[in-house]
Amino acid sequence: MALETIFDADIRTFLESNLARAVFDGDHWTFLHIPKTAGSSFRDEIANVKQPDYNIEVDYQMLRPSEGDEDYLEKKALAIKHYVSNYFYKTRFVSGHISYCDLVRHPQFGNSKLISMIREPLARLRSDYLHQTSPNHPPWTAVLERYPTFLDFVHDPRNHNTMFNYLCRDTDESLELTLDFLFKRYTWIGIQELYTFSIKVLFLLFGMRITPSIKEREGDPKRLALTDLTPAQTREVEEMNYLDYGIFRFFLNHYMALRQESFALSDYDRFFKIMNGVEQT
Repeated sequence: MALETIFDADIRTFLESNLARAVFDGDHWTFLHIPKTAGSSFRDEIANVKQPDYNIEVDYQMLRPSEGDEDYLEKKALAIKHYVSNYFYKTRFVSGHISYCDLVRHPQFGNSKLISMIREPLARLRSDYLHQTSPNHPPWTAVLERYPTFLDFVHDPRNHNTMFNYLCRDTDESLELTLDFLFKRYTWIGIQELYTFSIKVLFLLFGMRITPSIKEREGDPKRLALTDLTPAQTREVEEMNYLDYGIFRFFLNHYMALRQESFALSDYDRFFKIMNGVEQT
């Protein structure tokens, strides 16, 4: 089953049709970690219960700065191939800054349950720029040289519609066709702005009730000011990232209407009592 059930019916039907009754069952789960969407916290929550797990990473220290993005993409492809060849069938959960188009090259992912997390696009762009131009990011000096200002960063087409490009099967496909694909192929897509809702629903699918522990990272106010935009510039960013905004607003609008029902089902193990015919008192 897939995500479309939550839009075709209601959240209870979605949970019933996708529920994994045992958390250590045979399902393989893949988390497509879009940068700066609270994905690290999300991933850690999942890895706590889906073991053994694996995180696909690129060693930035091994990158050749002179070769730019091509070298990163080549090493990412090698890291995915290494995981598939050596660890795929030994793990229950894998994550990484990997896109659907990266995965589709490997038939082993054909039955993996896909999950991801999205975020308000401008907030994600701000966070991404501040991270990439900070000493916490190994190639930060090269990034800062390429993008001296936040506007330089948002104007580069390579940074447009990042979420869409991570999730889609074809970067040339329309928003409507891509949404239809997401409904049919993905098991869950959460939203950072609805983090508690997103993690609670996912864990209901795992057959578990959870109290999320969000690991907030406070930004430096002085650095945050580097990403300030005028209203006109903000509108320009929205136009350049209309595919990301289309995905975000669609999911946000639908999820907002489901929050109360989902919280009612998750409280006091109510959903699991309903599923197992336990009388309510």
